[in-house]
Amino acid sequence: MLDNARLGKLRRGCEIVIREMVGRDPYRLGNRGSHRYSFGQAPAFFGRQDEWATMIDPPVLNEVLKAVFETDDYACVNGVVGGDYNCPGSTE
Repeated sequence: MLDNARLGKLRRGCEIVIREMVGRDPYRLGNRGSHRYSFGQAPAFFGRQDEWATMIDPPVLNEVLKAVFETDDYACVNGVVGGDYNCPGSTE
């Protein structure tokens, strides 16, 4: 669904947030258990990032949503859906 440019931008955004979240958690307590984190609350703590917008309207997704809703008059009302990641050393 994402071309190389969008994927690269999204990866850079993830790296920024991961480094910031883990940097604030020296004992790796996580927000989902030991060494486990979720992007779901990241905007609340770090603000909205332009990188997340790459997920909102890639051309392929746009075509799928138009077909599902049978119109091009739809709205994305929740751009924050999360996603989890684990850091090395997790015991879970």
